[in-house]
Amino acid sequence: MNREERVAFAACVLAKLKHDPHFEPTNPVYTALQASFVRARDAVAEARDLENKLANMRARRDGAIDALMVALEAGADAVEKSTERNAEKIAAAGYEPIGSIVHSPIMTQVINFSVSAGDFEGELDLHWDAVRSATFYDLQICTSDPENESNWKSAHISGTVRTLSSSNDPSDENKRPGVNRTKATLADLPSGKRVWVRVCAVGKEGSGPWSEPHSKTVP
Repeated sequence: MNREERVAFAACVLAKLKHDPHFEPTNPVYTALQASFVRARDAVAEARDLENKLANMRARRDGAIDALMVALEAGADAVEKSTERNAEKIAAAGYEPIGSIVHSPIMTQVINFSVSAGDFEGELDLHWDAVRSATFYDLQICTSDPENESNWKSAHISGTVRTLSSSNDPSDENKRPGVNRTKATLADLPSGKRVWVRVCAVGKEGSGPWSEPHSKTVP
């Protein structure tokens, strides 16, 4: 049962006990159960409101960052054309020239990666900062000894999925999963199991380094 289901179960038990002729409402066990139920119900409702507000804030933040990245890319294209790809002029405009190209740099490491409990059992919510010029992000999960690279597996992603071949050729048949946002939900994980998760940015020039792994016990 998830949190809401546990509260609903407690409400059902209290309702039945209240009308049970064999159980007095003044019984201290009933009184303690009722008090615990009220606290849990109110706490769950308060947390749900805060989670909804946080989700809305994150959505606005992600939308603003996405729009900013589009504007930056448009600026890079404009600078590239107006300077005829001159490295000095590109640098003077504040962009970092890579060879004779302004954009499509080697991906940097993902930062501010966080892992938190999802809304339901077996779910983890992931958030991270956008990496400039990233096409999408790869996620991996590990259930034991994160120091052993062979234990890392591609994560099952609940939400928007994009693919890119391991050869970085979109037409290649050998595809791998990815997510094109800076957040994702991992679902169907074993409740009570400790896992490690990491993310990396992928762009036209290939994959960046993996983020520092974060561990979390699955709710």
